Amino acid sequence: MPEKTDFFTLNELLLNIGAVHSPAELQGLLCGRLSGGDVPPREAWIADVQAFLDIEHVELAPEQAELLHVLYTDTRTLMDDVNFSFTPLLPTDESSMERRTQELGAWCQGYLHGLGVSGLSGEAQLSSDAADAVRDLAHISQAGTNDDDELEENEVYWQELVEYVKVAVLTVYTELSQPPADTGSTEQVLH
Repeated sequence: MPEKTDFFTLNELLLNIGAVHSPAELQGLLCGRLSGGDVPPREAWIADVQAFLDIEHVELAPEQAELLHVLYTDTRTLMDDVNFSFTPLLPTDESSMERRTQELGAWCQGYLHGLGVSGLSGEAQLSSDAADAVRDLAHISQAGTNDDDELEENEVYWQELVEYVKVAVLTVYTELSQPPADTGSTEQVLH
């Protein structure tokens, strides 16, 4: 039984079952749903994954389903971590800059889709920071690489961009997952 998911293990699984989206986009979807307050029950997660990946016709082996459950559990745990250890599920630095950039764009697309699935609409009342974060994630979802840039410079920008995505996602998640502010009621409960 896997204890943790990584991009390439999950990517191999998704390729083998004919999925139409990458692991990055799948985790982005989950993070978007969680950020919007739509927490799918663990049992329903597999059916949601199969619908999103357009593989409803595939019967998953127990170890395949377990890997998807680990992604679900790990992601929920990381999103709630007070030490901010959340990080998007992306290819490692050994992958080409083009591949990493494409997957980061796909991650952001999945995230925005997840926010929409959660019921968050364009009329949602977000703070200016959270609204800016969502707009920025929409721009990043269209990211591409410029082959003329120096590789070392790209690596610096890459690290900064991934860090920004982490902060943006946690900003939205924290804002939307906080309970509504107290209305100022001073009613006391008698025991």
